[in-house]
Amino acid sequence: VITEHLITDNTFISRVTLSLFKSMLLIGLRLCEFPSAQLIEDERKLIVKNAKATNGRAHGEYRTLFLRSFNDIELTHIRLAISYAIYAESGELKEKYGISNYQSLLTKVRTKLYNIRKNHLRTSKGAITMYSARHQFMANIKKVYSREEVAALVGHATDITAGRHYGRKR
Repeated sequence: VITEHLITDNTFISRVTLSLFKSMLLIGLRLCEFPSAQLIEDERKLIVKNAKATNGRAHGEYRTLFLRSFNDIELTHIRLAISYAIYAESGELKEKYGISNYQSLLTKVRTKLYNIRKNHLRTSKGAITMYSARHQFMANIKKVYSREEVAALVGHATDITAGRHYGRKR
């Protein structure tokens, strides 16, 4: 339902929201990790600066995600999400869209998602947010990968964090 509304709305903010949301479902990045992420197209890999790489909360400063199994549409969403984040952070969206930085872009994205929820979704399971996509990503990969692999994919130093805080049944 969310993606349908974003596609039919076809505004700049809808396109940004769609790419960020789909990317988070595909690769589980935190919103704050998109501006520094580097997509290496020919090797089909993504290098991500771990947002939690302080005080031993990650395995290292960076993590590498291999995207070999992703199709062209999925890679396009990831490429666009990173590009939007970089352009917003650089201030290049200010003149045309009034977006001065990445946080300003995220405010508009969150507002767009809130308005879709408010006007088109009726759910008793709680609000759907951008971070819901990261939670769903973890729920999906927990079915396939070990706890240690899940921790590495999402930038956690320990497998306990994902087990306690992400992808649980409500």
